[in-house]
Amino acid sequence: MGRRVIQLSKEIEKNLGKILREIDFSPAQLITVTEVSLSSLLNQARVSLGVLPSQYREEALAKVKKEKGRIKRELAHSLRMKKMPEVNFYLDTGLEKAENVERILHQLEEEE
Repeated sequence: MGRRVIQLSKEIEKNLGKILREIDFSPAQLITVTEVSLSSLLNQARVSLGVLPSQYREEALAKVKKEKGRIKRELAHSLRMKKMPEVNFYLDTGLEKAENVERILHQLEEEE
């Protein structure tokens, strides 16, 4: 992956984090951008989102997809690119797996 792709991916991740904080999610939700994969032609961006607690995952993804136009506009403004990549949002299952491991460890602690 080229240096420009890596730089731009990090910049998109940082700016998306700021933009997502402005969206009105449930107060009990924590939404984070866990990864941004940008195509080598800079025309596609795959954004992985982590949502905690995991029972709100689908609701949070639906809200983000509903706000996609606004997110893309604000991102284009902050990046000052001539042509914005198409941004697609996906759920990151890594946080859910970590939450399950934590729950199991907590149960084992209680059994001792």
